[in-house]
Amino acid sequence: TVLDIGTGSGILLITAVRLGIDSGLGIDIDPSARAEAAANVSLNRLGHRVEISDQSFETIDGFFNLVTANLRYPTLKEMSATLGKITCPEGAVVCSGIRCHELSALIKTYEQKGFSLVWQEHSHDWAGAVFKE
Repeated sequence: TVLDIGTGSGILLITAVRLGIDSGLGIDIDPSARAEAAANVSLNRLGHRVEISDQSFETIDGFFNLVTANLRYPTLKEMSATLGKITCPEGAVVCSGIRCHELSALIKTYEQKGFSLVWQEHSHDWAGAVFKE
C-alpha cells in the first residue's frame, strides 16, 4: 500500500499504483486538491484501488509499504516520528519539495528516527530523498 501525504493532483499516488503498488490512500487538507486528485484517479480508472481523503495525517492508522510526501522540510521534520510508526519494515519514504540547504537537516532528522538514506538528488535549488525503514 502507498500513502501520499498532501496528495495535490494525486500524481505520486497514481504513479505508485500504476507501477505495481496494490492500493493507496491520498490525503490532503485542501478541498480543491482532493477534487483534482479524485478526478485524476477516475481518469486513470483507479477508483477501485485508490482513495482520496480529507483524513488528517495525525489520525492515520495502519502500515504502508511506501509513503510519498512532496512537502517542505518543517512539515517533513514534524512528521518523522509518526512516519517511523506507519512505514512497514523495509518500507520506503519518498520526500520531495525540499530546499537544497535543508536536505542535510532532513537526512539527520530521518536517520535519528531509524531511517537509512538510500537516494538523494537535487536540481536547481530543490532536492528529494528516499529513506528505507
